[in-house]
Amino acid sequence: MGSTDNAIHVWDVVSRLVAHTLTGHTHKVKSVAWDGSGERLATGSSDKTARIWDVLTGETRLTLMGHSGSVGSVAWDSTGTYLATGSDDSTVRIWDVNTGQCLAILHTDAVVLAVAWSSDGQWLALGCFDGRMLWVRVRV
Repeated sequence: MGSTDNAIHVWDVVSRLVAHTLTGHTHKVKSVAWDGSGERLATGSSDKTARIWDVLTGETRLTLMGHSGSVGSVAWDSTGTYLATGSDDSTVRIWDVNTGQCLAILHTDAVVLAVAWSSDGQWLALGCFDGRMLWVRVRV
């Protein structure tokens, strides 16, 4: 069962207790992804934002705004420098997570349900509501 308080609960699997509760989204959290270091978490929400969290402090590092629909998917590139967000607004945005700047907007003709980077950071795979999977070459 999902959280009803729009928060992210980070669990310690050994103690089976909540280690951190991250609050700030105003609607349901739809996706989460750890960066490669395990120190940052990206979340996407029905509040049309993505957030980058410092898991050790529980603080929001960045709030990424610009989508006009729910952010249903988030994915880090392998370097932890870029975040891709997929949305109900039929776009994917590429963000520089150090500055919060949106570097690119990729328009599709379908709701984007999932995004994933290739290991070399050159490609994005998009899973769309209409059942298609698209590959997009990325140059950032």
